[in-house]
Amino acid sequence: MKRAKTLKLRSIKMQEALGQGIVDLGRLAAIVYGANPRNTKARSATAKLRYLVLNVSKSPSTKK
Repeated sequence: MKRAKTLKLRSIKMQEALGQGIVDLGRLAAIVYGANPRNTKARSATAKLRYLVLNVSKSPSTKK
């Protein structure tokens, strides 16, 4: 239950950040995961976000 709530909060934070036009993945990770951008946790969060963003942005027609 707690995990679902955390994920929902993260998705809300991400939507708000994207709504404000923040496109820098490091800053987005810092906002979503509440971490320092130079922090290793934030770096892994940035990698996760990059993976998510790239996978979501690719439409099935562009995947080979």
